[in-house]
Amino acid sequence: MNNQTLVEQLLQSDYTMIISVVAIFLIVLLISWILLPFAMFGNKSRLDKIIKQNEETNDLLKEIAFKQHKREINFDDINIKADIKK
Repeated sequence: MNNQTLVEQLLQSDYTMIISVVAIFLIVLLISWILLPFAMFGNKSRLDKIIKQNEETNDLLKEIAFKQHKREINFDDINIKADIKK
């Protein structure tokens, strides 16, 4: 009867390199899994700032597009009121 444990048998086999690579991958995965939630702290405020800047940019683009459109079609000559949503 063989008194070696499964770990000892695996370490003495030809699969030692594969087992080592898988073990290292699992350790890195575990560390990443633990640290990932901490990397997310502080992102909400940054995203809020980006969203606000994006909304401001969209408003400016709407204003520019409206002014350009008003130059191409003279609304004073046509009885149509432009409706811009803000």
